[in-house]
Amino acid sequence: MLSLQKILYAIQKNRFQILIAFLFLLSYLICIFYFRNFISGDLSVWVTKWYSWIKDHGFSGIASVYDNTNINYPSTYPFLLWIVSLFHIGNDILAIKLVSVIFDILSAVVVYLIIKKFRPNSSFLPVLGGGLYLFIPTVLFNSGLWGQCDSIYSFFVLASLLAIYKKKLFAAWIFIGFSLSFKLMGLYFIPVLVYHYVKNFKKYSVAEKLSPALTVLPLLLMSIPGALAGLSFSDSVIMKYMERTDLSTGNLVVGNFGSFLQFIPNIGDFKIPAVILTAISVLLVGSLCLFFVKKKHQNEVDLLIIPILLPLLCYFFMPLTHERYDYAVVLISFVIAFISLKKEYVAIFITLALYDVWIYSYYLRLFTESPYPETDGRVFALVIFAVILYMVSKIVGYIDIKKLKIDSPISVN
Repeated sequence: MLSLQKILYAIQKNRFQILIAFLFLLSYLICIFYFRNFISGDLSVWVTKWYSWIKDHGFSGIASVYDNTNINYPSTYPFLLWIVSLFHIGNDILAIKLVSVIFDILSAVVVYLIIKKFRPNSSFLPVLGGGLYLFIPTVLFNSGLWGQCDSIYSFFVLASLLAIYKKKLFAAWIFIGFSLSFKLMGLYFIPVLVYHYVKNFKKYSVAEKLSPALTVLPLLLMSIPGALAGLSFSDSVIMKYMERTDLSTGNLVVGNFGSFLQFIPNIGDFKIPAVILTAISVLLVGSLCLFFVKKKHQNEVDLLIIPILLPLLCYFFMPLTHERYDYAVVLISFVIAFISLKKEYVAIFITLALYDVWIYSYYLRLFTESPYPETDGRVFALVIFAVILYMVSKIVGYIDIKKLKIDSPISVN
């Protein structure tokens, strides 16, 4: 166990980094407090009603909220709302946002650990990356203004990425399972795990080869609170997803969204079951995964390109995706920019972050009192396609990593 003397020594040794981290955290919390009364459309129409019901009905409200409000999340999110309600925070909007804020802060810690993994000789860069993470527009607007909860599933996605980099295969699959228990958007990151799993399959022990099965454990674990509140185990997580997932026909694209479907004229007139398009998308992304696995390349592709490219491909080719589905991809691109410190990865992050700012502005009314003018979705689709094309071109025409000026760290041992 750590003695008090060792703790004080560690604080003394890292006092500069601790001060910087504290200033970043304080600044972030000031911003959140300043945004505390901002009410987005989703908050007023949806989330405040869920929170009010749960606050008034206690633990049993985790189950009864489904019959009495329009909630469409698995019981894990109502469970977190119930925990926050126990603290009797007077401002309901702030209470709701605090759930996401807590996971923003936890994510910043994971970002720090990832950067520290690859930049062990830098005492400043990891804490700078962790601090700046909180001020990415995608992060700050999503939690502090919009009141969305994408930070929850993204925290586990980032934790899974850290586990991959540390070759902790069991932890990687468990973390992605927790991500899925909160939002299905965690699915967009599974191809990254599959890529590393297939590529290193021959090196794994029998237990490691069975590790993907661990994804189910968090789903079962996170079903318990809902089940105790009165839901069945299946309704607690899995069935609520089935109710929310529309795999029939209808509008396969969302207004301000960069999907390849934007390039198909009159897509709304086609009666194409979304499940067929989803299957085609999975086959396409899976085929690309196999191509990337067989491609002889160095660690830059595995550690810098794959974590951005594969989720982005899913985001681009899947039907029925929405404006916030790229949330974790933007955060990963930020981490990759700090790991590599290469201008092309910084440019990719800036491009994706600005992409989000423009889309978010429409829903948050950031620039005008009325909704910001809707942009032709093909513009966004071209932006995403350009990023994908660039990253694929780097894999196909790969440059030897020895020619890259990266100080050591792009190797995972």
